[in-house]
Amino acid sequence: MTEPKEVEPIKLKPALQEVAEAFNITPEQFVTKTLTECQSITVDFTKKLSQVLCKTMPGGIWSWPDDIPTGLRGVASIGRCLRHPLRKTKLLVICPHAAEQGYEDRRLPVYELQPILEPILLQTGIRGDEVYCCYAVPFYPHQGKVLSPFITAFQPMLHAEIKRVKPEAILVLGSYALKGLLGAKGLVGNFQGKSQETYNGIPVHYTVDPFKLISNPKTKLSLDIDLNRIIPLLGGAVMPWDAPQDYKDYKFVETAEELATIMGEILLSYTRNEYLAKKPLRIAVDTEWGNLDGREGVKHDILRYIQFSTKEHTAVTVALTDPELVPYPDHAEKVKLLKSLFEMDGVALCGHNFKVDLIHLFELGIDCRANYVFDTMTAYHFLTPQTESIGLTYCALEYTDLGNYESRLTEYIKGTKGLKAHVAKHAYSRIPDEILLVYSCKDVDAVMQIWPKLEASLAEKKIDERYAGYEIEGNKCYTQLDAYLNVVKKADLGIFEPEYIGMPVDLELMKSLQKLYAEKKDGLLSKVAAMTWDGFNPDDQLLKAYLFSSKFCTKKLPEGIKSLGLTPTLTTGKYPKDWVGLDAEELLHESPATGGDALTLLSQAYPEHKEMLEAIIDFKNINQVVKNFLRPPSVIENEDGTAEEVYDSGLIGCVDDDHCIRGTYLATTETGRFRSLKPNLNNLPGGAAEPGIRRQFGKPGLLEYPNWKECDSRKLVAAGVLDERYDVIRSCVRAPKGYVIVGE
Repeated sequence: MTEPKEVEPIKLKPALQEVAEAFNITPEQFVTKTLTECQSITVDFTKKLSQVLCKTMPGGIWSWPDDIPTGLRGVASIGRCLRHPLRKTKLLVICPHAAEQGYEDRRLPVYELQPILEPILLQTGIRGDEVYCCYAVPFYPHQGKVLSPFITAFQPMLHAEIKRVKPEAILVLGSYALKGLLGAKGLVGNFQGKSQETYNGIPVHYTVDPFKLISNPKTKLSLDIDLNRIIPLLGGAVMPWDAPQDYKDYKFVETAEELATIMGEILLSYTRNEYLAKKPLRIAVDTEWGNLDGREGVKHDILRYIQFSTKEHTAVTVALTDPELVPYPDHAEKVKLLKSLFEMDGVALCGHNFKVDLIHLFELGIDCRANYVFDTMTAYHFLTPQTESIGLTYCALEYTDLGNYESRLTEYIKGTKGLKAHVAKHAYSRIPDEILLVYSCKDVDAVMQIWPKLEASLAEKKIDERYAGYEIEGNKCYTQLDAYLNVVKKADLGIFEPEYIGMPVDLELMKSLQKLYAEKKDGLLSKVAAMTWDGFNPDDQLLKAYLFSSKFCTKKLPEGIKSLGLTPTLTTGKYPKDWVGLDAEELLHESPATGGDALTLLSQAYPEHKEMLEAIIDFKNINQVVKNFLRPPSVIENEDGTAEEVYDSGLIGCVDDDHCIRGTYLATTETGRFRSLKPNLNNLPGGAAEPGIRRQFGKPGLLEYPNWKECDSRKLVAAGVLDERYDVIRSCVRAPKGYVIVGE
């Protein structure tokens, strides 16, 4: 006879254990009580939060069961959702926390969940009374702000609730709920796009936080993509990427001879079919690269692979260098063959953010700009404008049968000691071929599958009737596809040139600026330390403790130093609030701001501390420029024992050997402006943008010069208005010949 399995006792976290002891009940009784009724408790989560009053909200099923008499429904239910955990549960939905309105009405969040649950119930046949909803944090946090101590404290209760309802599947909504279910292992990136994750054998699915759907409707795009995957799985289907992948024809080409054979087969097939039908040979192209010195940009990148696809579910990856980035003996011959294919008349090329690949190909002598006809990244953004990053795997989840194919590569990187840091500096060098191959092949396979679907979607959408038939360079525009091909795609090549040519830089001036800013930073730091204590850094958390109170900082003030006890002026956050307007509950959660605006108001309120506060403001202004742009060089020791200064970060670290700086420009912004990254050239400090910094370097009494804001800083230096040691950063970077920088 099998002995009954011993039930593992519930172990509450310390914060809730104290509450159970105060009620004089066992942890099991406390969990049961909290999961079945609104239970008001006061918890001391952390010293910072002090006492927090929580009214815990029990979970419940989504709608009334048909077999409960109408007369009893009002007694058994609160709001729309029935607290009846003993019924059969096909789907458990874990919300991050209770909704504000639901908290006040003592009911589950109904409105917030409707966009998620209604499509599932409609398309799967699951009934509302077979769906049970619960919370990772079973109360409404102040302003909906979930903190880690909340999630940690209530995790045992969530696990107990799952055991209680015995669900067949779990739907996790948002990263807070995922952390509540799995703790530190609950990484969002490991779940999106996957269909085989489990919790104690129960299938787990993940999608967006329901409250974000209300605050940011654009997240509905992510929800739609997730539901396209989750709904079939709940209905018992197998996702295409979970099925055997034997039908995919992926080739890894190591020799030029093998590449020549494959190209011959492709061209023979093309001339027999598409060529006779006067159709272009469509090729999706992508590249993988690494670098040796850790500096970003095409001038430092070495191509490992060039991969291409001419048909869905096929790909050819051509290895140019090994994992150590050493070229193979027939490197030049492979490049020559690829050049003949990509530059051939009748070829149409496509990629994802393809202008970057164009630059890498251009560096090898392959100029295929004339054959570039489509880009899945800019086309997707044109079809569905959004502020989110439009990665290729993001599009692949919506348009292909490949799933989240990055997972094998990312898991290998995470699981190999030191590799994550190496990849951050040197990209995909040292990734074994057997790992990188599948990823690279699926990249171009994804582009090949997405390309015609995006074309069809754009062709179905008409442009505004007022502009129908508008002619651009002889081409009339009627659909969004016409507009994309005649306007958006052509802009990609316009970006390509300044990206490749680069922005000329006055490197000596920039280096002198770096030393000047470092000097000024050290001087201001000494000035502040003289008014506070030796070793004090205004960028440290101790600033809040010193100005306001030790309760705003986990660190201790040095012995003998006391807080000034000033009253804060503003709160932290994107939209700061006046500190004096906060109520008693808000004062428990908000943190005082120490930015320039807040400290300026503080200096006006406390004139006796004005000199110190202004010195801190000046230090923060200067230090922000140093951290973002003018970082000091690293000192490295050569083999002969001599020391050398090397600029390996900041703006100077991005300058190439030809004294040009090359950013990557993206057209996928909400405003329509090009966005610059690696490095960010959009926000280079200029004279008009930084009078606070300029004040630190100008000669006393001369800054009243009436037209200083309209002048180039070098003219001001020549006129004796500006200290000759100083110049603004933006004047170090110039437009390449034939171009104009706009959008200051």
